[in-house]
Amino acid sequence: MTNTLTKLGVAFVLLGVVAMVGPAFGITSLTADRSMQVSAADTPATAYLGISDRNPSEINRSCTYFITNSCDSNEVETIDLENNVDVSFNTVTVEVASVTGADDSILRVANDAELTELDPEDPPQSVKLECGKGGGTATDTEVTLLLNAAGPEVSVAEATHTVDGISYDCDEDDSAGDGKLTDDPVPIDSDRIALQLVEGTPEAEAPTGLDSSQGDSRVAFELENAGSGEMTVTGITVTDATDATHVNMIDGFIWPSDGDEVTITNDATGETATINLEGSLSVSTDRYDLSSSATAGSGERLLLGLEQFRDGENGGTRNQVDMSGESVTVVLYVEGADPNHPTEEIPVEIPLDL
Repeated sequence: MTNTLTKLGVAFVLLGVVAMVGPAFGITSLTADRSMQVSAADTPATAYLGISDRNPSEINRSCTYFITNSCDSNEVETIDLENNVDVSFNTVTVEVASVTGADDSILRVANDAELTELDPEDPPQSVKLECGKGGGTATDTEVTLLLNAAGPEVSVAEATHTVDGISYDCDEDDSAGDGKLTDDPVPIDSDRIALQLVEGTPEAEAPTGLDSSQGDSRVAFELENAGSGEMTVTGITVTDATDATHVNMIDGFIWPSDGDEVTITNDATGETATINLEGSLSVSTDRYDLSSSATAGSGERLLLGLEQFRDGENGGTRNQVDMSGESVTVVLYVEGADPNHPTEEIPVEIPLDL
């Protein structure tokens, strides 16, 4: 998660002159050398990225429990972003840096995937907050957001903005994950990556949990460490799964369900790491951390299983998706995947055609 220590907003100006659309904190223009770094202490980030507070309603999530965990959440517009310069921001990201009196994971940005670019002629874009991982309540608290915006000619890096008067009432839920996929993943077939998909995998299989009559809703595949050093998998994101919207392992008519949505087993040692959620693992940019790291030495294989893939069209247990003939894209967070940077954790993207 984002470090909750105070961060300075820094604007990097890569062209000689940036003209402002309108005054911002008394600044109407800025001249800088290509190598010049301008501190937010002198030039607020809002000179480039206009930030306007909304009057947000309460953020809430209510959950019901019957065999599966079903939660209903709202998304609340919290701030508006506007381009204050005459050049485009090609990427815009916003995340929750801190929540007063709670872990920063209690809230998260709901529409981060929609904040892809911001052109000078665009109307203001709203940033929406929703309940995140865990649960809790608060009234009139402060939420600090971390903002980044980048374009070919100007960028704003690690600027913070604090919003007052945020209230939330979030029922407990672990489906929100442990973070977001924030970096561009590296394809597994890249020359950088020494992790290989074993030939003959992946496969769609009958689930090991409740009701295998709904089709092959389990996806299994094998990976081999083709490098000379050790590799460690710490988490997973499922970014695409054709018709499935989430993964939720139901192991029987019990509450809560106690099945593992993800298992990763070292074929040589038998050691297994899992992800076991009361809720579900969503097909999204959410990251889910393993219960313990899954490690593979040189030449060793990891056996991975994800089950049961489901859609969101109907509740209860009759919503498994037969993954035969479908495709899934997963991102594994792996230390040692790049032999040249053995201590760096790299998101490795793995497309699976079933």
